[in-house]
Amino acid sequence: MAGEEDSEVQGYVDGVREGRICGWAWRPSTPHETLTVEVLIDGVVAGEAAAWLHRPDLAVAGVGDGRHGFAVPVLLDMDRLGLSRIVVRVKDGDPLPGSKLLVDAHGDVMDEVTEPDIAAFIESVLNQTAAKRSAVSAEPAAEAQSPPFCARQGVANNFIVYSSTNEKSLARDFGGPEYSYYFVARAFNPLLARLGTVHVASDPVDEVNRIYEQCAARGENCLFVYYAPPHRMRLGSRCPTMCVIAWEYSNIPTENWGDEPRNDWRRVLRHTAGAITLSEYAAVAVRQAMGDQYPVLAVPAPVWDRSQTAGSKLALRAPASSAELALDGFVFDSRQGSFRMGEAPPAPPRPTPKGPAKSVLASIDGVVFTSVFAPKDGRKNWQDMLTAFLSAFIDTPDATLVFKMIGPESYWWWETHDLLARMPPARCRVVVLQGFLPDAHYARLVGASHWVLNSSVAEGLCLPLLEFMCAGRPVVAPGHTAMADYLNAENSIIVRSDDDYCAWPQDRRCHFNSRRYRIEWESLRDSMREAYRITKSDPSRYEAMCNAALRTMSTFCNDERVAERIASFLGLRVAA
Repeated sequence: MAGEEDSEVQGYVDGVREGRICGWAWRPSTPHETLTVEVLIDGVVAGEAAAWLHRPDLAVAGVGDGRHGFAVPVLLDMDRLGLSRIVVRVKDGDPLPGSKLLVDAHGDVMDEVTEPDIAAFIESVLNQTAAKRSAVSAEPAAEAQSPPFCARQGVANNFIVYSSTNEKSLARDFGGPEYSYYFVARAFNPLLARLGTVHVASDPVDEVNRIYEQCAARGENCLFVYYAPPHRMRLGSRCPTMCVIAWEYSNIPTENWGDEPRNDWRRVLRHTAGAITLSEYAAVAVRQAMGDQYPVLAVPAPVWDRSQTAGSKLALRAPASSAELALDGFVFDSRQGSFRMGEAPPAPPRPTPKGPAKSVLASIDGVVFTSVFAPKDGRKNWQDMLTAFLSAFIDTPDATLVFKMIGPESYWWWETHDLLARMPPARCRVVVLQGFLPDAHYARLVGASHWVLNSSVAEGLCLPLLEFMCAGRPVVAPGHTAMADYLNAENSIIVRSDDDYCAWPQDRRCHFNSRRYRIEWESLRDSMREAYRITKSDPSRYEAMCNAALRTMSTFCNDERVAERIASFLGLRVAA
């Protein structure tokens, strides 16, 4: 049966945009096959196109390599008075889900009308009470609320903490969209220790209940702090629960799919006493779904007091000088490779099965732009960073782009070679650090960098960006989602971006129910050029931007400020 299911075509039609029918289609059994879709208007084939467009949301959802999107131009009859019936199907195959549309002459999609719809309409006219019952039944059923957290003064405070990604699962989750919860927990837990006793749980139900009952028997306050997206949370704890959410989309999931009720985040959040989000953008999305009465606090992870270089602005390295880094892994250097169309890229270096990764040295020079990210995470949009850099500095030998990759090389090695082969030969330098950088050498990388770079389509917080800014490194990045909380014209060169429709990353249906941001590539390229000019020709402005980055971080994500805000939210006092 599994083989039959894999042979079936999967996909969805998102709708009509600017005269094009958009969606995606693929066959899991032949993931590298490019399917052809055709559009029928009133039963007549009106156009077809290959489903080969790259969509990062599909890549994030595990739909092949993400190159399964389509956009078929359609020409509607502007003189037609009625509606046109549109069907989208794989060529000579069955219609795709969501493909039966009714559109007017302007391309506006109307609801598909069926006989059951007509019957329901008649019933609603004849029996308004039945219609009201139907409307109410469409909303999620009211569920038991988590007991509110009512902090009593004069008694001990206890925090039970649990992360969906922990030391045991980090190797499995590393580089995925949720692995950062481990690092968020590691940043927040020391702050909670200033407010009470922290108990680290390895099980979010039974162990939490046991600790909670012990605390309740002593008459002490107890709160369960759960670091996880709601669809990953296991319910069943009797302890008042506060979830910590890193989220970067315009709304939270409010639909149930795949027979998993937790996909509707509202059902999970109703079991909690409140939520802590890492950005105001995420807090707004939660409030819109849960209502203004639901307790939400927007506060960043406290990075300032944990950064090795926080507060001590690293001296500006002259572009002509170099910095040596040691890492356990390997170094990719564009100056040491050949990149031509038709040439197969070499296999990436790999550690021997019997031993650990080999320690290697990397020498960094020039005006350095650095970005730290997991290429497995499609939101990072690193391909735009690479191509914009190559275009900006095609004749600039002292411009260097450094990618510190998190996760397996299979997610960047082949595509990096492909992009370098398709771009014109450039005199600038691209360096990729693949492997583990010890803390001292990570700090050295920060010091060797002149700018920290980001071109993400959405960010829940971006811990590496905060770490570089804590060391006084200015930013080239878009000012959207969580980054809007701390980037400004004084500490950053802001890259332009605009709204873009997308799917929630865990929604394997890939329905376009949310929004992220599309990066303006030309603005990204020109921003890099301006950053290079400032570094080389305007040292006073560069110095001012370094100082502005330090000032922003010193007040944005320091322990004292974050602890005070959490304590105020929970009704507790901060220990001296």
